[in-house]
Amino acid sequence: MDAKDIIKLNNEKRELLSDVNKEYYEDMLSYIRLSTNKSEQQTEEVLLELLEHLLEADRNGQTAKEVFGEDLKAYCNELISEIPGEKTSKNVSFIAFLILDLAAIILIFQGVIGFGLYYFFGLGNNYFSIPIGSGLLIVVINMILLAVTIMIIIRWLKNSSFKP
Repeated sequence: MDAKDIIKLNNEKRELLSDVNKEYYEDMLSYIRLSTNKSEQQTEEVLLELLEHLLEADRNGQTAKEVFGEDLKAYCNELISEIPGEKTSKNVSFIAFLILDLAAIILIFQGVIGFGLYYFFGLGNNYFSIPIGSGLLIVVINMILLAVTIMIIIRWLKNSSFKP
């Protein structure tokens, strides 16, 4: 079973949880999934195992705090430390995909805006050129800004987990 199948199964089984345990589990789920440098397959397997434990606890009338302890965040940190990291080749291919995707978005917008300015307002040229130096600099700056923004959002989401 690959990670996508496990996620699908997880989403189906999650609906069987009681409201209290579902809320605890969703906090644990988001906190663990936001550990970006861990293996996706292993992470989803751990989450499915957690879900199975919570479903059993539901049948016994227990809450997640009774099963995993009062400090769910510490429990999740312990689980995260045991999950192996993602393969370097997967990380490199993902980063390369992001870079090419961002470059494509920039080029599409520049092309559409250039077309619109030329044909509707008579500004600019009817051909499209990209200066290599400044074009590469723009892509690098945008990638850095995007990476910083994503890291801030992930940190904010992780810190907002387990809040009442």
